[in-house]
This record gives sequence, structure tokens and C-alpha cells, in this order.
Amino acid sequence: MTVIQMAKLSGFSPIVTTASPHNFSLLKTLGADHVLDRNTPQTELLSQIATIMADVPLTFAYDAISSAETQHVAYNALASGGTMIITWEKTITAAEERASEGKRIAEVFASVYVPQNREIGVALFKQFPGWLESKALQPNRVEVVPDGLAGITTGLERIKIGVSATKLVVHPQETS
Repeated sequence: MTVIQMAKLSGFSPIVTTASPHNFSLLKTLGADHVLDRNTPQTELLSQIATIMADVPLTFAYDAISSAETQHVAYNALASGGTMIITWEKTITAAEERASEGKRIAEVFASVYVPQNREIGVALFKQFPGWLESKALQPNRVEVVPDGLAGITTGLERIKIGVSATKLVVHPQETS
């Protein structure tokens, strides 16, 4: 969700994302221009993206999930010369890359504590208070799960039944 907001703040448009239908309105309030159902079959999803992007080449795709399926959709949706940014292991094959019309894949690790990210991290951290104050950047929803470490089981059950768009937090010091 933060990536959508940062893309909006950076002037990217249109912002197209996928999600469960119950999160559509939330993502639109955070800056997404188009939200597509993440359970749509790949060929239909690619068709929907192509329709939305008919007048603008899709030059960047950020894949926060980075599964084989999501990488396939993002990579195939890109325009020639576009870049797919992934957060996990690359699943696109060398043969697919060779046939890709100059598409690139960037694997990112966004820790500001890594030396090569320090400069941009300092610049971003200086901006965060203003963005939060002006509500240009909304923090993720947080829910504290009670009972300390014993609450982990409850949290995992919540995830199994579909909690999303919310950070579940346990406080170990509350373990009885």
C-alpha cells in the first residue's frame, strides 16, 4: 500500500494495481487509479491492463508478491524496454528474458540501512513527517492481537480467514 502512495507522490500515472474486491476502495483512496480483481485469470487480467494502458506504455511494474504467477502477469504487461521490480526471487526464465524486447527485471531490497540505500533513505525520512501530517502518506492499519506470544495463533487464524490490508501486531511482553 505504501508503494501506491509513493508512486502517486512521485507523479506516476495511471497507477494500476490488483487486490481483493473488499480492498478496492481503500486502494483508490491511497492513490490507485484502477484496481483489478487479483483473482482474475491471467489472460483476462493482461487484457484489462492493456485496455487501461492503451494510450500510455507501461514502463514500470512493481510486484510486491513476486510469485511466479504475479511475475508472469507483470512482465507480460510491460511495454518494450519496461522494468519489472520484484521483491523476491526471479521466476522469469532466461529464454523469456531474451525474447522480451529489452524488458528488465530489478530485484530490490528496500532497507535504508544498506549502505547503497542510505542517501535516499535519509532524504525520504526527512519527508515522512510532512507527508504524514498532510495525509499525503497514510500509515498501514494496525491491529494489536492480545495475549502476547500466545496471540500469534489467533493472528495466523485471522490471516487464514482473509484479514488483509492490516498489520497484525503482538506484544511479546504481554505474554502471561
